[in-house]
Amino acid sequence: MKRPEAMKKMPAKILPIDIANPGGTTSNHYPAVQRLGELVHFVDVGGIAVDEAPGLELLVRGLQAQHTGDDDLLTAALPLFNTLYAALVTTP
Repeated sequence: MKRPEAMKKMPAKILPIDIANPGGTTSNHYPAVQRLGELVHFVDVGGIAVDEAPGLELLVRGLQAQHTGDDDLLTAALPLFNTLYAALVTTP
């Protein structure tokens, strides 16, 4: 599978966390990364329900309707997921 061009332009480190070492200095971000993963997993394949999933799914469907190419979709979706991540980091 060919990687979309937008993924090639992404920085090597997108999130301020070393996922291989979640107990490191940025461990306060780990719960947000975990929650974001749970949300994406539920929207993608189902499983354990997550409260925010219906809203995220609706937004992703809207992005898919507006952007038919993988590169355009990824470029448009990154700000959404960055914003969601920022909200999850600040949520107690």
